[in-house]
Amino acid sequence: MEISFFKEKRRNLGSAFLLKNIFCLSIIILSLISGVVVSKERESIISDRVVVSFYVADSNLAQLLIREFANALQEQEHFFGFVYQDTVKIYLENSISAFKSRSGAYIPDWGLAVAVPGENAMILKSPSVADHEQYLFQPYEIILRHELSHLFLFRALSESGETVPVWFNEGIAMLLSKESRPYHVLPKAILSDNLLDLDDIDYVLRFDPIRAQLAYEQSHSAIGFLIMVAGEDVINKILKTIRTGKNFNEAFTHSTGINVYEFEKKWRDRVSGQSGITIWLQYADDFLWVVIIPIILLLSWMGMRYRRKNIERSWEEDEDA
Repeated sequence: MEISFFKEKRRNLGSAFLLKNIFCLSIIILSLISGVVVSKERESIISDRVVVSFYVADSNLAQLLIREFANALQEQEHFFGFVYQDTVKIYLENSISAFKSRSGAYIPDWGLAVAVPGENAMILKSPSVADHEQYLFQPYEIILRHELSHLFLFRALSESGETVPVWFNEGIAMLLSKESRPYHVLPKAILSDNLLDLDDIDYVLRFDPIRAQLAYEQSHSAIGFLIMVAGEDVINKILKTIRTGKNFNEAFTHSTGINVYEFEKKWRDRVSGQSGITIWLQYADDFLWVVIIPIILLLSWMGMRYRRKNIERSWEEDEDA
């Protein structure tokens, strides 16, 4: 009777252990299929006017964001001319589904971060899910400044109820993010006459990664040209005029003396007027192996052939002598 009891108990324990293993294995398989990362609970770091929410694997990045935020906040408060009173929430998401769910909007796969001004928040992809190979990828201190600029610009216009075009918004963000790498797509678009209309940049979230990069580079270039022709304070002049009740186009004309379409034409003439050699040099690395190296090899072969013929000619002259 006792032996039978222990056999039955061992059989029940074995069945429970098997079911537990099957359940754990199912969870792992479902996680791999769905792309969901099974992680520990979130942690948070709170500092002056910022909270960073993250998972343990991103703790070093969270500390970096806290340090960079203080500097970025001071710089952008100086640029925009007002103090950002509210606490900014920064979320580091380690799964694509969580990133898209928290953003509450359509974000293309190439998107690395998104600002949610109504919630004083920005959502960033964790390095574990961000595509480091795509050209749109940036260091996180640049991403932080970029998204913070969107929060500031929204706050600057919130009482007016007006908006600005995406090229103006993104151009300011790229300016304040201190992105310094050379343009990658813009020079090619200039040479092939494939520049985007600035108005079309409003639809950047529908673009593929290359076209999106062109949109960002054009925005940055246009803002740089605007500052060059109208002065360093032109952006705040436009924003201040919008706050008086004018829309963007009216404020732009009032602040610069020309309308947006005249400005775009001047900007196009400016970038298209660069010398061909200057533009080619900006992305010569892309064509180094395709164009320059074959030319060098061809010239080397022609030089060797010329020298060989000279040597053969001198031998023939010696034999005749």
